[in-house]
Amino acid sequence: MSLASDHPRRMSAANSADDGLARAVARLADPLVDSGVAVAAVPGEVRRVLITILSAARCPDLRSPELEGATALPGELVESCVNALAGWDLGDLSQALLGWELGRASGSPQEIELSCCDDVERLVLCRRAKRRRTLGAYFTPPELVDTLVAGALQPWADDPEGLLRLKILDPACGDGRFLVAAARWIWDRLEGEDGPDPLLRQAVINECLFGVDIDPLVVHLARVGVWLAAGLDSLPPAAIFSHLAPGDGLLDEFQEESDRFDVVLGNPPFGSFSGRQAISIDAVRKQEYLRRWGGGGWDTLHGMFLRRGLDRCRHTLAMVLPTQVSHLDGYANLRADVGSQMSLHDVTDWGEAVFGSEAVAPVITLIARRDQRGRAGWSTETEAAWITALRERAESLGSLVADPGVHTGNCANRLIVEPAVSSPGTAPVLEGKQVHRYRCAPPTKCLQLDYQAGEGEYFTVRPRATYQRARFLIRQTARFPVVGPRRGADYFRNSLLALYDPTNGVDARYLVGLLNSRLIRHLYTSAVRESGQATFPQVKIGSLRSLPILWPDLGLSLHRQSYASIVDDVEILLAVSDPARSGERRREEAAVEEIERRIDQCVFTIYGLDDAAIATVLSSTDA
Repeated sequence: MSLASDHPRRMSAANSADDGLARAVARLADPLVDSGVAVAAVPGEVRRVLITILSAARCPDLRSPELEGATALPGELVESCVNALAGWDLGDLSQALLGWELGRASGSPQEIELSCCDDVERLVLCRRAKRRRTLGAYFTPPELVDTLVAGALQPWADDPEGLLRLKILDPACGDGRFLVAAARWIWDRLEGEDGPDPLLRQAVINECLFGVDIDPLVVHLARVGVWLAAGLDSLPPAAIFSHLAPGDGLLDEFQEESDRFDVVLGNPPFGSFSGRQAISIDAVRKQEYLRRWGGGGWDTLHGMFLRRGLDRCRHTLAMVLPTQVSHLDGYANLRADVGSQMSLHDVTDWGEAVFGSEAVAPVITLIARRDQRGRAGWSTETEAAWITALRERAESLGSLVADPGVHTGNCANRLIVEPAVSSPGTAPVLEGKQVHRYRCAPPTKCLQLDYQAGEGEYFTVRPRATYQRARFLIRQTARFPVVGPRRGADYFRNSLLALYDPTNGVDARYLVGLLNSRLIRHLYTSAVRESGQATFPQVKIGSLRSLPILWPDLGLSLHRQSYASIVDDVEILLAVSDPARSGERRREEAAVEEIERRIDQCVFTIYGLDDAAIATVLSSTDA
């Protein structure tokens, strides 16, 4: 089937894709619907069919039973898709196809229309980067895979017999790249100069490699990857099907379960069960995960896989994890559990650049072993002495910061509406992007106050007075605290945090100036490693509460003068951005930078910083 001329948008999508993926998806969509596939199931079936036909073309001898029943297509269509995707790695293709979903037409030239949908419904296939993020599905770059595998298997580098006895498990194996790398590492050390040894390679596949993944498609790809890496002419052994199998790595029993595994390694899916970046997961499965592997603190999918690996590992545990596991208080119990049973041999911080353009959190690789010889630590960073001294005499913001913002749950499209469709049952609502230092842009959305949740729906809207209490708001999606006034709306979404007035008599404007100061920016970015990431940095309540807050001692002349200056200058900056005070705004706009410098100097005075500490703050916050 070729792209028909009466589908201009589909043609545009195909022509815009250098890799041919959009062209292949476009060619498959309508034939799948015509063959009886439900419209809602088209994205999943497109992925299944493309993986089936491409893997069959490259590895015809390996047919996984999990792929039986994929929609049969005409030979000409199969051939055109195989040709369009000739340059794709199978694992990368599987991952990319997870980003396609069904949605309503928006007019984007990247959308693929479904001709079976009428003009009213106008459903399309479209790529959504957020979809893979909500699934926690990202495959690991080769450099990281090879480095982790080499480090994990190093104890057996000079033990040929031991290598052949290894049992290696990846409990979330994806397309099998860690297992392929492990097999190649073993083959490289055991094969002679005569080249590949078929019997040796079969033995490693039969005895050493074990993997499980909840997605049958990627398990098939793991089998294909291992078999293609072996490069053998014989038929795949039965072990490749029984040892690499679909299943839930957190709940199902593994092969060799009673004997455990010498090495547990891999890159488990990243994801939280709550918050704005919560992954999509079945509620019953989530509760079973929590029952089996919840350990107090911050329960996450990657944290549970680490616990599962710790439970099943006999010698070495080697995993890719978000960097925050190494230092956030919410993971303290998890780190303690690992440390009580193993010693850390290596913790390497890879940052976020290792995943290229993917929007993945910064990562570390962890190698721990059941011995006492490891000398690595979770973090090598040490705090400057002057910051430690500040903490010893400072207080916390405590309940002065809170997160009462409107949580739209799974009702965002019904709760948050355009002003054009507002009604007496709506009210303006602020979002994070409207709040800046000392100013707040007008709200552009409304909150549907009278919306009633249907079956399976959930959201949280607190009483109006809860929002009105917060005269100032802190932007959550930012590298460091950004505080502005709440203007133009009572309600605000949970992309904003509330800053309440102090109860000790100190003017709230002092806190606004302090939190917007360069000192607090330095203290925050020094303590919170995630503040340096380019993808979706967030200001967290816990991090705000860990900031050292010093209140002015009004019995000291310098403190009293500095405090009064901060309050007055913050009022000026608030007036600069207030549409109701245009005269003051015009008069003071040119002096904003000087006013902010004056606030910084007053903060330095109240905090008692010496010249060296001030120089450190200024140099680190120049950008």
